[in-house]
Amino acid sequence: MRTGSGNESDQKRFTQSTKEFKNPFNLDSLIVAYSALYSQENLQVLKNIKGLSQVPLKIKAAQTLVHSADSDKFTPSQVEGYSYLELPKTYGGIKQRWLVVESEERRESDLKQLEKKSKKISVKLTNPSVS
Repeated sequence: MRTGSGNESDQKRFTQSTKEFKNPFNLDSLIVAYSALYSQENLQVLKNIKGLSQVPLKIKAAQTLVHSADSDKFTPSQVEGYSYLELPKTYGGIKQRWLVVESEERRESDLKQLEKKSKKISVKLTNPSVS
């Protein structure tokens, strides 16, 4: 193995590094990577390697899933304050299991921010001279 240069694309370097690591060893292993590894092209290259990665929200299917997920369908986690929704998905021609994790603390924070923005807009609408 070799370390990647700071001038190389993470997405391409991670894929190559994963293949180089897996080839000489016949291990039943799981590659864990951050979202830079996750692309249709990389999934094709790594389709015979088990992996765990965050799905980037720049992918429309992920955006749609996150924004349309029904909180009532989430399963409470063993970790207090968290729940999750597990769904089978096919992306890049590869069958996968996607997991949406919801944090109660994060949800409350997001709702507070939304309320703050809403109040700001309401003030602007009722009094246009206030900036």
